This record gives sequence, C-alpha cells and structure tokens, in this order.
Amino acid sequence: MASLKRYSDCEFNLGSGGFFGAFRTKPFNTYYCPSPTAVTQDKVEIALVVFVISLVFLGLLVSPAYRRWQRVFFLCKIIGTMFVGGAILLSDFGYAWQTGTIHTKTPYRQFTKEEINASVGLHVGLRGINVTLKGEPIDQAVDPRHENKEHIDYNERFNWGWQQFRIGFGPYSNELNQEFRAAQWRGLPLPILWIAEYFTLDAENILWGRMFRNAGFYTNIMLWTSFTLWLVANFLFIAAPKAGTYVFGLIGVILLAGIIIYAAVVSNSDVPNLKIPFEDGYITLSYGWSFWLVMTAGIFCMVTCLVFLLLEFRFPIAFYTFFDVSVDDEIIGEEAIGDDDEDDDEDDEDELPRPKRHFTNAFGFSTRYRAPKRKPLDSNDAVFGNNGAGGGRVREDPVATSEKEKGGIALEEIKPTTGGGADDDATHM
Repeated sequence: MASLKRYSDCEFNLGSGGFFGAFRTKPFNTYYCPSPTAVTQDKVEIALVVFVISLVFLGLLVSPAYRRWQRVFFLCKIIGTMFVGGAILLSDFGYAWQTGTIHTKTPYRQFTKEEINASVGLHVGLRGINVTLKGEPIDQAVDPRHENKEHIDYNERFNWGWQQFRIGFGPYSNELNQEFRAAQWRGLPLPILWIAEYFTLDAENILWGRMFRNAGFYTNIMLWTSFTLWLVANFLFIAAPKAGTYVFGLIGVILLAGIIIYAAVVSNSDVPNLKIPFEDGYITLSYGWSFWLVMTAGIFCMVTCLVFLLLEFRFPIAFYTFFDVSVDDEIIGEEAIGDDDEDDDEDDEDELPRPKRHFTNAFGFSTRYRAPKRKPLDSNDAVFGNNGAGGGRVREDPVATSEKEKGGIALEEIKPTTGGGADDDATHM
C-alpha cells in the first residue's frame, strides 16, 4: 500500500492516469499539497483603497454630463472629499502609526544555535501590532541535520483589546497576552515572540503595551468622530454649502487634535522609549504613513475651509456656483428685509429696495444673500439721445428694469414736452 508523500516532496505529476489522475495516489482520494504563504497585504486596507478608487472612477464617468468649468468643479469636489474620507478610514484600520525595521542575524528557533539573516519589522497601529520576519535570502537552511531549506516569510498580528484586564496570560488577561501565549504553542519563530513579549509586560515603567493601547483608544474616538462629521459635511455641501464649510473646518480641527493626543500619549516621559535589541542593533520606532496621512488630511480640511469662507465673503456668487447652486435675483422692500441700522433711517427714502439673491440647489434648499444698497438715478444723470433734450429717454437702472417686468418699482420715463401747455390742460379737462 502506497503512503502519502510529505508536502515538501509533493510535485505536480500527471502520471499514467492523465489529468484525472493528478494528485492521486491509488487507491486514496485526491490529495493537494499545502502551500502556506505569508500575508503580504492587509485585506481591509486593500478593500478601502479599492472602494475609494471606485467612487473616484464613478465620478470620472459622470463628469462628462457637466459642461466646461462645472466639470472641473465636480471633479475637485469628488477628489477632495474622497481623499479626506479615505485618509480617515485607512489610518484608523492601518498598522503604520509607528514603524521600525532592522536587518540583522538572529536565532530562528529556541534552544538552537543556528542563526538566519533576516529583516525584522514592527508596525504599530491603533488596534494592535504587526510583526514581520523575512529571510535574506528568503529560503535558508535552519537545521544542519536536514538539507531542506525553509521558506522564511512571516507576518503576524497581535491585537489588544480596549481594556487592560488582569496581568498574566490566563483567560481573564489582555487579548494580546492571550494571543502571545497561543503563538508560543504554535511555535512561531523566536524574533516574532521576542518583539511581542515587550507589549505583554505591565509593571513598573515597562508599560509600552498600556501606553500604545491608550493612545490608540483616544485617537480611534477622534477619527470616528471626524468620519461622522465627514458624512454630515457631504450632505451639507449639497443643502447648505456655507454650513458644510464650517463642518469641514471642524473635521480638520478634530483630526489635528487626534494627532496631538496620540503624540502626547506615546511620548510619555515616565515611560522610556521602546528599543528592542538584536545582534546588529536596535528596533526603534518612528511615525509612519498613517500618522502623516491624518495630519495631511487635517491641514487640508482647515485650509479648504478658510479658502471657502474667504470666497463666500468676497465672491458669494462664485462660491455658490462652485457648489452647483442656482442663483435667482429678487427685490424685496426694506420693510421685508428688516434693516437694523438706525443711522440710515433718513437715507432710506432716497434708496431703492435692495436686491436679495436666493441660491437654490437641486434638492430645493435655498440660502439668501443680501446685495449692497442702490440709489436711484437723478434727472441730472439722465443720458439723452441725438434728438435733443426732448427726444431721448432716461437710462433705466438695470435692477429697476428687471423689477419692472415683474410689476414692481421702476423709474418713470421722461416724456418730451411741447408748446401749448394751455391746450393740453383744456384737453384734459
């Protein structure tokens, strides 16, 4: 009776049975050799990146429906808002808030003298740590008694809960401590266990696990708060762009506050800096791309808020045009507007009603902008034609002209005067 081969000796051999006889050792069932591979990328991060890129791609497909500058404005809004939302989610689930890597010679297993050349990395996130071990070269002989080489490529994650729980490795201890004990039973390489053990200790000033967990806890709250406000800001940009601008600036403040909180907690002066020794040096941590991505998103939100507020103050029509809000002019009397300036009561009689612009979007939401006061034209400012003083007409105010079509206030025309005023009076009588 034939026996099953070891997975290291398995080969793809069709044999005499052809295609249907592959991976079969008669009279047994089909046996597929295991192919263990290291996790090279985080599935959550990949899913988030694909989601953000998909939305931007959909925006590019929809953009031809807009004309000229409106197309550019639409793409700017899509890219800008998706950058902020993607940065928040990627940084929250990413494991690159602090990173450190070293190329060294290190023991591979406990109680053995054989060493390997490898690259050892530590990546700290808000929810845990990620430890990598990659051989240089990746296939190395780790046991002199066997000629077979081992594929050295590990990527292990240790998550900590948001609570400290009891000291030790029992069922009521911290989640990271329990995963560390399970990794020992699995027989993970010594460098990975060596790094993870630094985060299981919680006594005296050896509080690295507690320190990073607290920093991740508070920063996680700030990021989820900013993500909720990001959803609100996207709706307000459609309904009330100015209110959305204020919320966008608040997002930037919260993101920068989260960065400050994280840096303050991990830089606790009572806890020494984490330095993990190896044969050729130490693993020291520095801020990674997640940290800098959140900082960039926060600065972007604040700068964008200031630019939009300045644009709304100086050029309100351009501001609402950028957000695709239609503009309608309407003239309302001073009584309806409710002028609060008591010093201008004497001048109100000589002023025209002020135009009041309504900015309305596609969903029916509107906001108002009050234009500056206008004064009527005097008879001395009338511009006459070539027919002399009696043959021309007064140039009408454009605001009053538009109101005249609606049946409102308008300037009267100056009719040409002729001789015989008495005859005219008799006619009227």
